[in-house]
Amino acid sequence: MKKLLSILLLVALLGTTALLFASCGDKSGLEFKLNDDGQSYTCIGFKEGKEAAEAIIPETYKDLPVTAIAANAFADNPLMDLYASAFGGKEESSDDDVALTSVTIPESVTKIGNQAFLGCKSLKSITLPANLKEIGSEAFARSGISGALTLPNTVKTLGMGAFSECAGLTSVTLSTGMTEIANSAFYKCTGLTSVTIPEGITTIEVGAFGKCAALTEVVIPDGVTKIEYDSFAECSALKKLTLPDTLEDWSRTAFSGCALEYETYENGKYIGNWLFYMSDKENVTSFKLKEGTVGIMDQAFSGCKNMAGAVVIPDTVKVIASEAFYGCEKITSVRIPASVKYVGRNAFAGWVDRTSANKTLVINCEVSEIPEEWNGNWYYSNAYDDENYTINWGK
Repeated sequence: MKKLLSILLLVALLGTTALLFASCGDKSGLEFKLNDDGQSYTCIGFKEGKEAAEAIIPETYKDLPVTAIAANAFADNPLMDLYASAFGGKEESSDDDVALTSVTIPESVTKIGNQAFLGCKSLKSITLPANLKEIGSEAFARSGISGALTLPNTVKTLGMGAFSECAGLTSVTLSTGMTEIANSAFYKCTGLTSVTIPEGITTIEVGAFGKCAALTEVVIPDGVTKIEYDSFAECSALKKLTLPDTLEDWSRTAFSGCALEYETYENGKYIGNWLFYMSDKENVTSFKLKEGTVGIMDQAFSGCKNMAGAVVIPDTVKVIASEAFYGCEKITSVRIPASVKYVGRNAFAGWVDRTSANKTLVINCEVSEIPEEWNGNWYYSNAYDDENYTINWGK
């Protein structure tokens, strides 16, 4: 009997010792890689067979800070996801897959890698650390992130498609540390109703908010100089738009497919100080812009074949976009002030088939030579057109 009790006591003691050692080990189920600096670690995801619904990334590993989450670290079958999306197939998943529903990211993390959480549809919310500087391409694309998203003001880089196709997102507040909104960053976020773009942003890239069908109003702040094409294309509910006077390079295609509300002045349709287009072009015979106009959008006067005489562009104008006056065959002369920083392709082209007695368009430019920002084909569409123009510099 005493021997039996001794054996039981020994088994109990060994069990307690095993538990003590187990409690001292890493039970996160995560893997880490030492960074090149030798002073920090990157979390590269779950260990094989240790996938779980919850990922708690520690602030330190082996007494060194965890500063990054690796590319594809927690992605849900990223290659199959991309393949399925491209070819219209179904996403594949295994019966053994564990859907990620919760992630804890420590304040030590400054970088989230490309596609780190791509396709994690069960991940509904995320708290981004206050020291985060970089969010990689497609980092949260097609994930289940929903509700309001605020990027910490430490974020300087937002990768291409970072939150694309996150249908559950309803509002986004961007970082004051950013200077550009990347290509397709919030593309097809169909539930997005509001976005806050801070001052400091200078560029909105291609498709950044394309197909955000619930977006109703956008205020683009002072300081933005470039809006790439299709950046808000097919935002079908977008009616209210505020544009800054700082814009220098952009096109109406940035807002194609939107239900924008315009202010009417004379025959012109304006948003702020930007002339988008002239209505009833067949009956436009004279040129008059609203006071304070800073930009004439692409094709704004294109097709105004009955507009005749001399055109004097006011000194407030900075942008004359592509084909702005294309085919205005009865105009005899144009004055372009020194305030104009950008003239787009074929802005004054289309004089080859002129039927008026005067076969030459005289363009007087106040600047002494063509500015670098002007398109190389700013006044003609091909070499044969060149004889139809007289360009005077410094006048």
